[in-house]
Amino acid sequence: KRILNDDMTPTEQGKHVFDFINEVYSKIEDAKVVTKLIDKYNILKSATLELSQGEQKDTLKNGIYIVDEIALNKLESRKIKQLATKGALPMIYAHLFSLSNRY
Repeated sequence: KRILNDDMTPTEQGKHVFDFINEVYSKIEDAKVVTKLIDKYNILKSATLELSQGEQKDTLKNGIYIVDEIALNKLESRKIKQLATKGALPMIYAHLFSLSNRY
């Protein structure tokens, strides 16, 4: 489907596409703020990621980081409040919950 009319104005489909792009971009900016804050508070730790498919297994050790739940629980209340204010806590808890998933 077309996203622009002949006069270069957005079609209905085009408006939806542009709204989606704007929403994704704003989420990326939110994620950057949260990531900087998490890094600033030093609550990440390196991790090993194992990927397997059938008999084949791969292990990734470099560049993988996860939230350190112990470090998170030791944060001062003002830092927790700042994480909450910036919308980081739901992302952090979703991340921690996802660590228990095995595929």
